Amino acid sequence: YQLDALVEHLEESGFEPVIDDRQLTIDLTPCPHAAARPEDRPVLCQVHLGLMQGVLAQAGGPLAADFVRDPATPVDCVLQLSHTAA
Repeated sequence: YQLDALVEHLEESGFEPVIDDRQLTIDLTPCPHAAARPEDRPVLCQVHLGLMQGVLAQAGGPLAADFVRDPATPVDCVLQLSHTAA
């Protein structure tokens, strides 16, 4: 249920998420917000990470969003998930 809620949020936000169940990652490349002012992108990424964390927490379950991996290019974005302690 958590992943369904997160995917819905991401699609509504303009992303095309690709889930890797084994690595617990969600590839959000290309980031639809990458064209925003480059100097604002780190703040934008942190805000969106907070929103994703909120979606996962509200849905309830064992998954948490840890971080958005540092991108190799401005349009790359990969969210790392983890299992929370029970």
